[in-house]
Amino acid sequence: MIVVDTSVWVEFLKGRPAYFLPMSALLEQQQVAAVECVFGELLQGVKSAREASIILGY
Repeated sequence: MIVVDTSVWVEFLKGRPAYFLPMSALLEQQQVAAVECVFGELLQGVKSAREASIILGY
């Protein structure tokens, strides 16, 4: 199980290949632990309801 830092989530959500591909694989294998404080930080930076929905989906 891996705890992913906020900065890695940001790069993943931006779709940067260096982060998106490995993170996608880890998520599919259910190897990522969701930490509430990290998602709280991510939600502070949302610019739309769509972005919030995407983050809350994880």
